[in-house]
Amino acid sequence: MAAVVAVIWFWAARGLWNLNPQDWMFVVVIAITYLIFDFVAILGGTPFQSILPSIILSGIALILGLLPGTQKVFGR
Repeated sequence: MAAVVAVIWFWAARGLWNLNPQDWMFVVVIAITYLIFDFVAILGGTPFQSILPSIILSGIALILGLLPGTQKVFGR
C-alpha cells in the first residue's frame, strides 16, 4: 500500500512540476483526504506515531498548495 501512495504523490509532483492546474487541485484534494483518513485512524485507536509521517506530508502538501503564491502560479 505504501508503494501505491508513493506513486500517487510522485505522479502529483510531476504534474506540479509541469504547472498543470488540474494536478494542483488533485494535490489539495488528496492532502485533505489523507488528513481526514488519518484523523479517522486516530479515532479508531491507531497510535499517533504511526500516522505522524502521513500527517506531516499531507499537511506540508496542503499548506504549500494553499499559499497565495502557489495559487497565483496555477491561475487561481
